[in-house]
Amino acid sequence: MNVRLIKPVIKAILLEALAKAKTLYVFDFDHTIAKTYEENIRLPNGRIDLRAFSNLSDETKPNGEIFDMFADKVESDPDTTFILTARPIGVKNPMIEWLKSQGVDIDPAKIVCLGDGAAGKKRDWIKEKILKTKAKKVMFWDDRERNTKAVDSLNDKEKHPELEGVKVKTTTVVKS
Repeated sequence: MNVRLIKPVIKAILLEALAKAKTLYVFDFDHTIAKTYEENIRLPNGRIDLRAFSNLSDETKPNGEIFDMFADKVESDPDTTFILTARPIGVKNPMIEWLKSQGVDIDPAKIVCLGDGAAGKKRDWIKEKILKTKAKKVMFWDDRERNTKAVDSLNDKEKHPELEGVKVKTTTVVKS
């Protein structure tokens, strides 16, 4: 068998496999895809009281290019595009309605309300989703640097050897 003839076939198969490699697109909601105006109420332990986030303000607006990118991903990759928010589950329906009013029809199962603002919660959810879906790439957007740093730590293969071959790219969205 001529190796020179086999190499292009192997290369084509590998390129096709890479093109089909699953990418997860994960967006935070507040100050990432949407400009929101709920008042932060700090608890004595320094955490935010999420009860203030159980509904959406009438002032909620799309956050420019990030919102447009999110809407495009919902359209082109609906099975692998998620909203991952610290908000409580009770805000899911108002979020769905607001998104519909903006022309985005997302599967309700793709909106994940953690009910907890700890940075590790988002990291852990993403890690579980990678393992469950066998994704090879994750794109994550959030306005809080502590969240993007926590999720970026999934690239540390010494701490997360089970994620070998997975690339995580995070973007900290600057509040405007």
